[in-house]
Amino acid sequence: MSAESDIDVDYYEPYDCNESEPFPDSVVYKPVFETLKTHSRRVVYILHDVLAASSYENKVTKDLLEEAKKRLKDNVSGQTMFAVSGDMAAGKSSVINSILSIGTIARKGDGGGSCTWVVQRFMKQFPNQAFPFAARVSFFGPDQICALITAMFTKYYRATHRDSQDNGEGEGEEEYNDIRTVLDAFMALFADHIEFEDEGSAREYLRQAESEDDSIICGDLASWAIDVATDWLDGKEFILVGAATSDELLLKLQPFTYQLIWEEGKGQVSPWPLVSVVDFGFENKLLNQGIVLVDAPGLSDSNSTRANNAILHHRECTHKITVAPINRAKDDKSLRESLKQGFYHRGSGGTLLALTYGDSIDPETDVCGSAEEKARELALKVEIKRLREHRQKLSQKKRSATRDEVFDLDDEIREVGRMVKIKTAEFDSCRVIMRNNAVLKAVQAQYRDLTRDPKPLSAFVIGNEAYKTHQAGYATDERPVLTVEQTGVPGIRRRLYALPAEAKLNEALHLANTQIPNLVSFFDLYCSKTHLARKAEIEAVILQPKKKLGDMLSVTLD
Repeated sequence: MSAESDIDVDYYEPYDCNESEPFPDSVVYKPVFETLKTHSRRVVYILHDVLAASSYENKVTKDLLEEAKKRLKDNVSGQTMFAVSGDMAAGKSSVINSILSIGTIARKGDGGGSCTWVVQRFMKQFPNQAFPFAARVSFFGPDQICALITAMFTKYYRATHRDSQDNGEGEGEEEYNDIRTVLDAFMALFADHIEFEDEGSAREYLRQAESEDDSIICGDLASWAIDVATDWLDGKEFILVGAATSDELLLKLQPFTYQLIWEEGKGQVSPWPLVSVVDFGFENKLLNQGIVLVDAPGLSDSNSTRANNAILHHRECTHKITVAPINRAKDDKSLRESLKQGFYHRGSGGTLLALTYGDSIDPETDVCGSAEEKARELALKVEIKRLREHRQKLSQKKRSATRDEVFDLDDEIREVGRMVKIKTAEFDSCRVIMRNNAVLKAVQAQYRDLTRDPKPLSAFVIGNEAYKTHQAGYATDERPVLTVEQTGVPGIRRRLYALPAEAKLNEALHLANTQIPNLVSFFDLYCSKTHLARKAEIEAVILQPKKKLGDMLSVTLD
């Protein structure tokens, strides 16, 4: 968008992806695909129904019936699960929120609470869901809770009994973090026990342990924790929470997802350390296609129960979205390892990359680009300098101006200031886009060299803050540094739509072109004189519906 076009527009309306982004140009999202599926199943049902309704039965007809039933089953899962993975502060929650575009549904970490290792899955509405937004909260089982609590206490005991004389540099911080993590969890779980009414009481109680697996202390803690889960579940398989908005839902889920700190959380029993997964269900154009986004942190957790829980949910995912900040992507060894493992575990094309913070850049960062891009960068830099100097001259001129002249000068200064703002935004945009393109090409080349994957890496530079501005709407002089398309969000959304569509199309074509003709061949084979006694009876049951199939198969495949 040019500065000239901005002059005539005061405000840009909020961006709505549901209105502005049609389904991808895939046959799966067109009515003809449903026609193909319907006609294919009708063909199978013709063969299936005559056998199912017939009073005649032998091994041959039973086998034919089973072959028909196999073709009526959907071999493609109704869900396509994407694991969203990345280091702390990489921007995973922001990416999920931008992709879903309904506001905040994936809670972002902040300074006001203690983030947890709770697995979160975002999916389409649950059957018979009574609220626009709902969540199912599931807890670990009793045995897992015992193992979880014992492991936490062991970590605490070792940290408090570590010989300080043997500690190397930096281990004091590790001790503190271990103690703080366990105390926060125990204080949340056992806030209604006198032993944990404050931190001093908690430390005194835990100090009574004679070993890292003290049977009395560990037994009490595990028993209390199981009681917490039992009380919250109240005989149900999971806790169902509903709300009218995503913000209200997150507020209601607070006890299950993070701990309030200081006075706000004092005395409140919060079972979040015992929660294994929170499933979110709500109406969403993307999720309605069977796509599930899975945020399963904790892969590197020292607590084996939480680590195994995260690993289990990652294994359920056929695809992976790796999230990493763009500013260190080219030299990030952990990112390269994640991409390599994603290829080995999920195959060619199974991993997507989202490089975050793609809408900001350090002013001192040198960027590479084409000759044309560098020329534009220089021209904008010169123009900004000229405008600033002109504004400074106008300000100096104002000192000796008459009262009437001052008013005119003020108007001119404001207009020059507005142009400085617009040109600065264009300059930042130019540099951001050059940086984004350069990093994207470098990372894709690294992936190709690492994996030898014949398919290029599906990589996107995501500008979450710029996308949020487009969602909210903005004034002309506050336009984001990136256009909607340049934020990368529509691009990654299109890719998410396309992946399950490819599988659905392949399955439907395989049924129509291969499985149904094979089934008809089975009928021919089983009806031959050499394979069947009582040929006349079988022909009466089987060959009669075959006469109807020619026209229907032609319509289906056309």
